[in-house]
Amino acid sequence: MMFLEYNRDIQMQTNVSALNTYARSNQCKDKLQMANLSIPRTSGIYKITCTANGKIYVGSATNLHKRWMQHKIDLRGQYHANSFLQHTFNKYGENAFMFEVLELVMPWSILDREQYWLDKLKPYDHSIGFNIALKADAPMVGRKASDETRIKQSISRKGRKLSKEQIDKIAKANRGQKRTPETCANISTSLKGRKMSDASRAKMSASRMGLKHKPNTYTPEVRAKMSASAKVKLFTPEHRRNLGVAHVGLKHTSESIKKMILNSPHSHDYIITTPEGEEIFVHGVNQFCKEHGLNRGHMNEVARGERNHHKGFKVRRVK
Repeated sequence: MMFLEYNRDIQMQTNVSALNTYARSNQCKDKLQMANLSIPRTSGIYKITCTANGKIYVGSATNLHKRWMQHKIDLRGQYHANSFLQHTFNKYGENAFMFEVLELVMPWSILDREQYWLDKLKPYDHSIGFNIALKADAPMVGRKASDETRIKQSISRKGRKLSKEQIDKIAKANRGQKRTPETCANISTSLKGRKMSDASRAKMSASRMGLKHKPNTYTPEVRAKMSASAKVKLFTPEHRRNLGVAHVGLKHTSESIKKMILNSPHSHDYIITTPEGEEIFVHGVNQFCKEHGLNRGHMNEVARGERNHHKGFKVRRVK
C-alpha cells in the first residue's frame, strides 16, 4: 500500500510540474502575440535590440508588422541576410530580441528618415549595432568584400555572357554619363603598369583583324567626331618621350615594310632596268634598293635624269 501511495504522489507532482510548464509557455505565447499585435501594419522606421548585449539593428519597412515577422522567420530558418544578427540570434535565442518602432512615416520619405536614424544611432558601428550598410539608399556603399568573397565572385562570373538585351540596357544607362576628374584619375592609376597577357593580346588582335577594311564600319557622323577630336589633340612633351621610348628597338617585318610602301602616298611606280637588260616594275624604289644593295639617293638621281645609271641599274618613273 505504501508503495502505491508513493507512486501516486510522484505522478501527481509530475502532472503539476507539467501543468505549470504549459501555463508558463502559454503566458509567453500570449505575451508574444500581444507584442506582435501592437506592431502597426504601416510604414515606418524600426529598431531591433538584443537585450543580452545591447546591440541594435535599424531598418525601414512599408509594413512594420510584416517586416518583423519576416525577420523572425529568416532567423529561425538560419538564412537571415545579416550574418551578425543571425549569429547573435543563435547565441542568445529569440527571447533576447526586442522590436521597437522608432517613427511612423509616409512611404515616400522612408529612406530619408531611415538615413536620419542611421546617422543618429550609428548601428553600422559593430561595437554598437548589426547594420552593414552606411547608406539607406545604397546598401553596398561602404562595404568591403573580403579576399575570399572576391575570389568566389570572380569564379562565379567567369564564362558568364550577358545577353544582347542586358548589354543594351547597360549601354543605355551609361550613355551620356561623364566621369568626374577624380574617377578618371583613379582609373588611370589602376591601369598604370598593367600588362596584358599574350592570350588577351591575341583575342584583341583577332577581334580587330580586318576592321579597317570593312565598308561602312564608322558612320559619317562618327568619322567627323573622330576627325575633330584628333585635330585638337596635342601630345605633351612627356607623352612624346614615352612614345619614342616605346618604339626604340622595334623592327618592321619585310611584309609590313611592303605594306607601308604600297600604302604610302609619296610612293610612285617605276620601271627598273637591270644590267642584264631585264625590266622590273616596282612601286617605290626603297625596298628594291635594300634588296639589291643599291643607294636610294643615287637611284632617285637616275630617275630624275641627273645620272645615267647606278651600278648598271637604270630607272624611270611611270607617268
